[in-house]
Amino acid sequence: MMFSQVSVIALLCFARTTSASCGFYIGKALTADGSVMLSRTSEEVSSHWLEIFSAKDHSNANMSVGVTEHASMPGRLMNISQASNTFRYLSMEYSDFEGFLAPLTNGGVNEKGIAVRDKWAQNRDDLIAMTPNPQMGLQYSDLARVVLERANTAREGVELIGQMSAEYGYANYGGNSHLIADANEVCIVWEMSGGKKLWAAERLGYIEDFPVDFTNSPDYMGSLNIVSFAIEQGWWNPNGTEPFNIFNVYAYQAEGYTARDGGAKYMSQAALENATRAMAPVTEKDLIERLWPSSVTAPFNPWWLGVKGIPPEYGLHRYLYKNAASTFLDPEYQYQEATYFAGRTFKQVLYYTCSNPEAFLPIVQNILHGFENASFADLKWVERSAQTLAENGQREAALDLLTFYSHARAEKALALGKTMVDTLDAYTKLTGQFPMPSGSPINDPGLGTETVNCLVGWDPDLPADQQTPLKTFRRQTRARIR
Repeated sequence: MMFSQVSVIALLCFARTTSASCGFYIGKALTADGSVMLSRTSEEVSSHWLEIFSAKDHSNANMSVGVTEHASMPGRLMNISQASNTFRYLSMEYSDFEGFLAPLTNGGVNEKGIAVRDKWAQNRDDLIAMTPNPQMGLQYSDLARVVLERANTAREGVELIGQMSAEYGYANYGGNSHLIADANEVCIVWEMSGGKKLWAAERLGYIEDFPVDFTNSPDYMGSLNIVSFAIEQGWWNPNGTEPFNIFNVYAYQAEGYTARDGGAKYMSQAALENATRAMAPVTEKDLIERLWPSSVTAPFNPWWLGVKGIPPEYGLHRYLYKNAASTFLDPEYQYQEATYFAGRTFKQVLYYTCSNPEAFLPIVQNILHGFENASFADLKWVERSAQTLAENGQREAALDLLTFYSHARAEKALALGKTMVDTLDAYTKLTGQFPMPSGSPINDPGLGTETVNCLVGWDPDLPADQQTPLKTFRRQTRARIR
């Protein structure tokens, strides 16, 4: 099946709260070079670091999965069998969410070209309320990691999630999903809350109308009880006139929430799709220059799965790492912790930039775009040179070249970040624009008041047709949940 549409995954972008994650998939028929693109935005607070996991052989090994009693929906960890062989993969790891144990991953890409990204997909309240206490099973990060470690195709990734959920259960915080792509297709998997081992999957598209005989369709998969459970609960009448619609049956129930056009964000899923499709043929540069999938005050750096390592400045540090404030450093990390941390440096850029976004944001982003454009200008010769080396029997030299280039750009990016911090710091202080804190608690209490952002003129948590531009944006008070 040839997919020629853009999918900005709606199911996962219209959470009923102000903090959410969105997935972006662009099929090969709409990209400039015929590749597929997958990206994700998210708003986790904790420490983030880049990591490459080597392929490994495992002999009679187990892996610990699930959540603890400290999770937002308490559970118990369990051990399951690890695969005898796991693939090499690249992942952006992070340290904390809803009480889940570190390290966590939202996904990445493996050596087979399989990319996976998890995204929140909230279920209806009465289904969430059925979740056992304690709950057991693989949670969203476990499932993403299993796909990265074991899947050869997108479809195989879906099957792995289904098999794991059926055998071990699914531990959750209200429902989640995974977007799994390979070079030819993409699948969306929705794992349901409630402890009933419910899940549904569809090849590229919004999980809405769903065939009750889905086992006979190559475009749909799901748990064997996905239809019967809805009937048992009275959420769908098989003798009625309405088709079996996964979204209507299992999603959060509220007026105005639909799979593609609903939601509580400034741009709906449909608006994002239309804006992206208008750029076709789409390049990575096109997406980076749009606000929705890109970092506000940090540059994109090129990384290949074949690079031989990650610079320590981009690896694990204690900044925002869970329990860092109440524990001492393990001596094994003494040297790495002594380095600058890219995550901290560019967070400083963010704080200064967002103190006066109308003045600083255009300047900062112009600098970042200039840096990124220089990287884009190099990519063809770097990849062509590495390919030539590999084709002539010099595979290690090819990997050395890719590693050297990625590390060099990462080093220059960090130097650029430090320069921007120093410049913004000097300007803010010398012009008398640096206010000292008034004495309020340094941590946000989580009551819905505005946190640091670079948004000017619009409320991101209100659809465009429900607001008028403001001279200076201040977020409305409301509950903030991921």
